[in-house]
Amino acid sequence: MLDINRSNHFIYTENVNAVYANYSNEFKSTGVQAGLRLEHTNSKGDQVTTNQNLNRNYVQLFPSVFLTQKLNDNNELSLSYSRRIDRPTYRQLNPFKLLVDNYTYVLGDPYLKPVLTNSFQFGYTFKSQYNVTVGYTQ
Repeated sequence: MLDINRSNHFIYTENVNAVYANYSNEFKSTGVQAGLRLEHTNSKGDQVTTNQNLNRNYVQLFPSVFLTQKLNDNNELSLSYSRRIDRPTYRQLNPFKLLVDNYTYVLGDPYLKPVLTNSFQFGYTFKSQYNVTVGYTQ
């Protein structure tokens, strides 16, 4: 007889399709690089043992921009922005309660969403050798 408290049958499939575009150019003392990634994600999670199902289908944009400005032979400034994604792992999504010991268990959440990060950086370079960078991530 099947004991659903000790049995686990989680089937997870994820399909990520992406299209990339990138542009790069130099204008006198200014460098520009811009990119855009369009992602379509389709995922399906089936916890067969407990009959829990989750289907997701979404589209997201991930832009990036990098600018450099050469002030003179010794000084250069840079500015950048990028958006990134960190998807949950299979273990984090599996809703099965896994007993670690008498007092501890691990339980995944099939409704977890990816973490989206916006990163900004400002940099200064002296003599193409010494760098100072300040960043902010949200």
